[in-house]
Amino acid sequence: MSVFKGIGLFLAAVIIAAVGYFALVFDLNGFKQPIEQKVSALFGRELKIGGEIGWSLYPSIGLQLSQVELANLPQETLPPLLQVDKVAVGVALMPLLSRRLEVEQVMIDKAQLHIVTLADGRTSFTGLGQQGQGEAPTASTEPAKGKPEWRLGELALTDLTIINDNRQQGAKSTLHLDSFTLTDFEPGRASPLNLKLAVDDGQQRVETRADAMLTLAPTLDRVQLDGWQQAITIQGPALPVSPMEVDLSLDADLDTAAANFALRQFQLSWQEFDFAGTGSLSLSGPVPLVKLKGQGNRLDLSPFMSENGTGGAAQGKGETKGEPDLSAMSQVDVELDVGLASLNVPPVDVTDARLALTLKRGVLKVTNMTGRAFDGSFSATAALDSGNNSYQFKNQIQGLALLSLLQAVADTGLLSGTGALTLSGHGKGLNPDTLLRNLTVDGALEVADGALNGINVAQMIRSGQARLSGAPVEEKQTLKTDFAALSMALSMKEGVFATREIALASPLLRIHGDGSVDVARQAMNYDMVVSLVGSLEGQGGGGIDELKDVPIPLKIGGSLTKPEYSLDLESLAEEKLKQEGKKLEDKLKDKLFKKLGEM
Repeated sequence: MSVFKGIGLFLAAVIIAAVGYFALVFDLNGFKQPIEQKVSALFGRELKIGGEIGWSLYPSIGLQLSQVELANLPQETLPPLLQVDKVAVGVALMPLLSRRLEVEQVMIDKAQLHIVTLADGRTSFTGLGQQGQGEAPTASTEPAKGKPEWRLGELALTDLTIINDNRQQGAKSTLHLDSFTLTDFEPGRASPLNLKLAVDDGQQRVETRADAMLTLAPTLDRVQLDGWQQAITIQGPALPVSPMEVDLSLDADLDTAAANFALRQFQLSWQEFDFAGTGSLSLSGPVPLVKLKGQGNRLDLSPFMSENGTGGAAQGKGETKGEPDLSAMSQVDVELDVGLASLNVPPVDVTDARLALTLKRGVLKVTNMTGRAFDGSFSATAALDSGNNSYQFKNQIQGLALLSLLQAVADTGLLSGTGALTLSGHGKGLNPDTLLRNLTVDGALEVADGALNGINVAQMIRSGQARLSGAPVEEKQTLKTDFAALSMALSMKEGVFATREIALASPLLRIHGDGSVDVARQAMNYDMVVSLVGSLEGQGGGGIDELKDVPIPLKIGGSLTKPEYSLDLESLAEEKLKQEGKKLEDKLKDKLFKKLGEM
């Protein structure tokens, strides 16, 4: 054994001596110029290696480059396309003898990629590598002798910058990777990963850092992420809340063979909002399929709403309107089922919100949308076909507090009470200029224990009667007409919202009629008929029971925010004269019959 041991030590000494001699004598820097010429010819861009080329053979095969530059577009005064201050790669020598690859380190430090788009549309990648194109290398037909084992000790990327300078659009953005490290990485083993980067486009800046455990399957076709923890900070003058602090945690699996990315669980947090669920992305079908299911607590979007409550920028002058291009909807399929404990989108506050929808082959279907708002509950379904921009919807609301709804949505307190509303509609075209004209709606509204605000029908009748009789007109009282029940049929066509078969009932009066609202002009026109069924003593003032049998015309006009009410006194006088004439005629007939009876 001592003989073999001595021989082994001798051979090892010879190898070390040979490697040492080779390292001392052989100088790779003599190959800098041929390397620069070869790469320059291959990419069509000048390559410069400004620093020394360092290398080693034992105990690891190592290579170091420094101050490397690759030129940008030829014949243009531009910063280099690529600048790298330092690159180092080290591979352990001895494990190679047993077919095991151990990369001790891959390190890139202080690198910059400068991408430019010129006004004529050319980019930094235009013509890159075309000079070196040739026949593609043929694949080896030799049978594989088994995959060698491998391990990466450390991948370290530090101080990397990508600059995107789009001079055609006058935009510039920067991505700065402060650090990215992956250590002790080998198949079948969980390896720690962490990164820190920032993106800045001059208007907003996004900073993020993340940590996770990364596992690559021995078959190299599955990647597993466990314990991903990411913190995101967004800053910018256009943000309603700056900085915005968002935290994201998740566990995920990537199956490259099945082309599927699965979120086993994720949680998103922003201020007091938390949303947790599962999701997936599948690329195995004709188009990507996205699935998302989750539940959140309260989401308050009020900071994102503009002063006019729309949340979007006002349309600028000169912008053309037309049908929106929804062709992108056919490029992805979606299955969504999410819920929120509450959702605040001023002026609407929804609780117990639930939304289930599908997007398939360009057709969006809202299969279930439920929640509670304005003291009532609602449910709705809808569909939108992106092929022809046609749509349909159906919803139902029960126990609705109408006064709160109208004040919030239409800025009017015209009607109060507890209502039940059903609506169904359809249309074609989403052009804002023609949307209302192409919308057809049918529905019904029933209200209990409510009031018409802004009008006191009883007072108007007394005042009208006083004018006809010459009596003094009483002072104005509360402009409100209470009722026990109100019902009407609703419809909308060609931009006109119509209410038919209006029926209002109270212990004192009945109101019937029809009317409409021109939505574009916000103008309304209603012709109503009031019938007295009880004494008006309870509404203040003296009784006018003589009008019980007289139909009283009532007109409502003006706008939704400033309605105008008026009695048709001329028609009322005619009806009153007819009534008085009928009474006189009946009295004369009674007297005549009485005299005839005495004869």
